[in-house]
Amino acid sequence: MAESLGWTLLLTAPLVLGGWATASAWIDPSNGDHARRARWLITVFLSWLGLTLGMQGLGVLGGLGRPPLLAWSLVWGGLGLAVGWPNRRSTLWSNDPMAFLAKPANTDRWDAPAWLALVGSVWALSHLATPSLLGPVKVVSDGPIYHLYFAARWWREGGLSLIPVVFGESAATYFPANGDLWFTWLMIAWEGDRLAKVGQVPFWGLAFLLTYDLCRLVGAGRSASIVATAFFATCVPLIVWSSEPNVDTIFVAGYLGAVAFGLRAMGFGAKPGDANGLGSPLPTRRTVPAMWSLAGLAAGLALGTKATAIVFVAPLAVLGLLVIVTQARGSRRDFDSASNSTDAKNHASRAVGYHVLLFVVSLLMPTLFWWVRNTLHGGHPLYPAQIALGPLTLPGWYDREAMRTSIYYIPFTSWQALADILILVFDARTLPVWLIGLILGPIAAFRGRSPGRTALVIGLILLGLLNIALYWGVIPYRTQQRFMLQGIALWCAPLALTLEGGVWRRWAAVAVLSLHLFTPQPWPFGTERWTAPGDYLAELRRSSNIPWDFTEYVPSVSPAVIGTPLPVVSLGSLMSAPRSDQANLAWFAASALTALGLTWGLWRWGRQPSPGRAAVAAVLALSFLGVQVASRFPWNQPPRLVFYPIFDFAPAWAAFERETAQRPHRVAYSGTNIPYYLLGPDLAHQVRYVGINRHDDWLPHDFHREAIARGQPTWPDTRPCWHRQEADPDAWLENLERHRIELLFVTRAAAEEGRLNPYDRDAFPIERTWADQRPDRFELLYSDRFVRLYRVKPSS
Repeated sequence: MAESLGWTLLLTAPLVLGGWATASAWIDPSNGDHARRARWLITVFLSWLGLTLGMQGLGVLGGLGRPPLLAWSLVWGGLGLAVGWPNRRSTLWSNDPMAFLAKPANTDRWDAPAWLALVGSVWALSHLATPSLLGPVKVVSDGPIYHLYFAARWWREGGLSLIPVVFGESAATYFPANGDLWFTWLMIAWEGDRLAKVGQVPFWGLAFLLTYDLCRLVGAGRSASIVATAFFATCVPLIVWSSEPNVDTIFVAGYLGAVAFGLRAMGFGAKPGDANGLGSPLPTRRTVPAMWSLAGLAAGLALGTKATAIVFVAPLAVLGLLVIVTQARGSRRDFDSASNSTDAKNHASRAVGYHVLLFVVSLLMPTLFWWVRNTLHGGHPLYPAQIALGPLTLPGWYDREAMRTSIYYIPFTSWQALADILILVFDARTLPVWLIGLILGPIAAFRGRSPGRTALVIGLILLGLLNIALYWGVIPYRTQQRFMLQGIALWCAPLALTLEGGVWRRWAAVAVLSLHLFTPQPWPFGTERWTAPGDYLAELRRSSNIPWDFTEYVPSVSPAVIGTPLPVVSLGSLMSAPRSDQANLAWFAASALTALGLTWGLWRWGRQPSPGRAAVAAVLALSFLGVQVASRFPWNQPPRLVFYPIFDFAPAWAAFERETAQRPHRVAYSGTNIPYYLLGPDLAHQVRYVGINRHDDWLPHDFHREAIARGQPTWPDTRPCWHRQEADPDAWLENLERHRIELLFVTRAAAEEGRLNPYDRDAFPIERTWADQRPDRFELLYSDRFVRLYRVKPSS
């Protein structure tokens, strides 16, 4: 562990140092809270950019390993130091980098509700993320299907190869994968998946900081901004997905970063007399282009994270370009009224082209790699989607009609489903708080006699609405509410202004937030049971009289984010409860006590910062985290078996582990869409799908080209099965021999993941039939109703 931690820090430190140095060249943090936050944000995004570009470049060259990544990190850090070195005496090391948390005498304090909201948010995240850190990867997520599977394969292979997803989301092979590059970086640094399993947690923190930053940019105070941000940070979809190896929170952080830098380029956050709002030592004519470049970089990092990102980033980019043009026109008018200088007018005219070029190039930099790859293989950047542009149709194996066949599809006209989804995301108990914020926020900004900030608040509200409209109107996969979370973050700004009206408002908001965190969503509408065996959501719905449940197809309830293990109404009920429930309640009490202690320590330090009070707060923070880890640690489980989750395949995975524990094996799989677990606890096995025809080396785009030549350019649904056609047992055996496969893991296949995948009456793929027919080549090691595990014998 010490070596893994050392390498992680060694690879990351130069990136952060280079970003910090560059940010210090642009930002003078002595000029206020907005400038200090800007320096931190610039540092993070430049570090993220350096990591992404390094992984893309080294991945193409086959150099994904610790030494090459260290060399790249040193180069990136050196470039940053070269930029920041001329300003080293004035800004590079000056000021406390955490000063924006401290309490200067002339600004508003972080009051008790703010600290409670912050600690509650961290508690909620740690409650969900600690099991991910210490336990197995959750089955019901995209992580074991492709995010972590791709990352592990790239790490072990040393390069960025195209990996087919045969029995799951087949289009994932061509998804933009900046998030998967981050997971790969963590695996290489740690030499395992420990950190990658919670790889989104840092981006949850970044999204929290960016949302807080937006609240501050519209003029809200510190405490109101923290409380408002906590409402977004603890939204059930956001906090659940953030604790798993998905990429949605990474996208949200990039999107919000683009908004935050764009607002700074527009001058928001400015102090009186400070035209650019950054306290920058550079002239405004150089700072504004830098902020537009950073906005483009953040948008590009988000765009390169997942396929659906273009639906949301493209309108944001167009909006940014319109603002740049509007700024340039305003500059020309200023020059016309103040000067007759032809050179000044020409400079203002050239600025728009320069800013547009800088913004577009910066946006393309982190995502162009994926677009070029897809264009080379499939003909256009958004492959494998079929794109119709008037008379021109860009090739792809599925169109919008095929997406309607997906299990994730909801008709656009189903307003009941939309209502249920929105209520689930916001929580019916906190929804009134959000609505009040949307109404009173613009009024509060207007009363502040600042037309610019009033327009900004209204603009953020409309941009949030646009994101929700795009999610529902453009993306057919409407069950996936995670696609619109960035829009909800924008609504924290008007909510923060609403909470400025007195500390009682923040106390009331924290009380509502507590209901959200500690009770199931149906409460108090007739919930009879807080814990239920089996299907928890179904039990909650049956035992609750929920007035807002409009359709049975969308769950409109969820368990508490940090729920008490059982509703204790008397000492007798506690004593008669099962021992496991008693233990869980004891851990909950310990967590609550340490969380309250941490809140007190932070509040005390915030009122009067000092080294002694900071030390007390640090000790309380470690105590809180220690309780979280101890309560989730798998004390009684064999270390290697912790890798495998409780699932239908668990007995088969246990047999697989017994067979493979001594050395790495070459494993072929069929039927399952979660091959990640076959990599083993050390991610050391070589796991692959082996083709059942003469095209074992073909990738999905190769099969698609042949289908186009046959006049079949699309598949009826989103799971094409060309690779399962022309089944040939002799070709399959030859493929197994060529790859030197030692073990074959075959599971039942789901028809919704490919209509040709199930073959026999038990829904197993054809490989099971072939293996059973050839006992001379396959030795059955394990079987149950879900799995067959075979040893592959070499040909005689």
